[in-house]
Amino acid sequence: MSAFEFVFSLFGLLLGFSLVEVLQGLVRTLKLRGTVRVGWLTPLLGLFVLVDLTSFWNIAWAARDDIPANFATLLLGLAVTGLYYFSASMVFPDKPEEWPDFDEWAARHKKQVMGGILGSNLIATAAVLAPRPETWTLGVFAQNGVLLGMMAVGAIASSLAARIYSLKVLARNIEDADHNTTRMLVFSREEARTEANTGRCMTAFLFRVKSVPAALYKALGGFATNGVNIVKLESYLSGAHFEQAQFYAEVEGHPAQRGLQLALEELGFFSEEFKPLGTFPAHPFRRKGWEAPTRGGT
Repeated sequence: MSAFEFVFSLFGLLLGFSLVEVLQGLVRTLKLRGTVRVGWLTPLLGLFVLVDLTSFWNIAWAARDDIPANFATLLLGLAVTGLYYFSASMVFPDKPEEWPDFDEWAARHKKQVMGGILGSNLIATAAVLAPRPETWTLGVFAQNGVLLGMMAVGAIASSLAARIYSLKVLARNIEDADHNTTRMLVFSREEARTEANTGRCMTAFLFRVKSVPAALYKALGGFATNGVNIVKLESYLSGAHFEQAQFYAEVEGHPAQRGLQLALEELGFFSEEFKPLGTFPAHPFRRKGWEAPTRGGT
């Protein structure tokens, strides 16, 4: 029996158990398909662990002639395979029925999985590759760099997202302007009507102008002549042709008001498509936000 066979007669079993952990978790998940949302994060995490396990086995086989059969080797092997087993056992939840969204599980346990894989890679790199410089490859260092990068990913999100996904908040209130606000658009299948007498209203709609000169100028002329204020206008190209632009707009007023009625009629005359999205009460924060000061230097 060679030294490699002696060492991996034990640790080969642990690596095999690691593979079983990932595959068994995948099978449990497939059995619950339709009752839980699997998403992509958890399966990709499992695939990453499987690929890294295979990569480690390949590196160990390439260095088989230089692996001594001694106590230090057994300790290092125990550390590497133990970390692999730890990472593999954290990929899928033991009770998937208790996690209706697997993306949440992956977000909470990604650091443990990646930390275990990174630790095993660093130990294997130091123990197997350091004495044999000819085995050093860019791929080995890139792999560890990817692991470090995945563990150190930052994101701009709300404090609620940090609480949900157990994330560490590095900085708060990083916006350049004090009045910076994220707006959420809520759509419903059934129309939620807003009466014209509810106060100051906003109306949102989509439209696509005709492919003729000055189409946008003519389409928006009715808002100026009827005294309707346009507070938001965004354009984007739709379809495969770069000829006609589609616009998202928000204006002050209610469609029941005469001025906005006339403006929309003129808009429809110069537009190829018009789609109202709805009318909603204007929040007082709109005016407050416009009057908020901006930080110096921005």
